[in-house]
Formats: sequence, structure tokens, C-alpha cells
Amino acid sequence: MSIDELKAALVKSGWHPETLELAIATGFRCQYCDKYFFEDVDSWYAFERDHIAPRDSTNDNRGNLTAACRTCNRLKRRTDPRKKAPNNPTREQLIDAAKQIIDERRAVAQTRLEWERVLVDELLLKVRS
Repeated sequence: MSIDELKAALVKSGWHPETLELAIATGFRCQYCDKYFFEDVDSWYAFERDHIAPRDSTNDNRGNLTAACRTCNRLKRRTDPRKKAPNNPTREQLIDAAKQIIDERRAVAQTRLEWERVLVDELLLKVRS
């Protein structure tokens, strides 16, 4: 099959053409954490389009969109990576700033997860005994 035929087959399968182009550009991986969207069903369902910087009247275009996993998209939320990037940032500088935001929030979430896991494990021991 040619590239156009493969794209057409994916569009027929349910992919929106613009979303497909975003996914192709990232190799069907999260732009932020590199998760491969075809690793398993959970990863496949985790695929989302993300506005790199929060959408506004100046950046509501394809250049401000990328492929992201649900976790990275939620960790970044509406945070504006332009605040961590240099003046007049390039797309890559915005993505790097977004990665930094996500990494910082992932570390905080990991610490919380570990603490809650200790509490839950103790709670389950008590509930089961």
C-alpha cells in the first residue's frame, strides 16, 4: 500500500485527517513522554490532541497542536509553557518548557502516589483482617 492508501485506511478506520497528521509527526508517540500509542489498548485509548500553549485567538492553529498521552495532557493542563520559555519561543522551545512542567508535576504526583500507597496498603490490611 502507498502512504496515501495507508492514510486513507486509517481515516476510514476513524482517524480524523488532522489528528492523523499530528500522530504521524510524532511517530504515534506522546510528544512529552514518548509513550507509544500502539503499545497496548490502554496506550491506544490514552492518545489525545493537545494544545501546547493554551488556545487563544493568536494560536488556535495546527502549529499549536501535538499528540500527547492522557497523563501528560492532564499533568500540563492549562499551564502556559510560554511562561517558562524564552521570548518569542520556537515550537521546540515550547515543547521543552511543557516537558519541564510535566516532569515537575509528575515528580510531585509520584511522591503523593507513594505516600497514598502506604496508607492504602495499611488500610487494606486492616479491612481484610
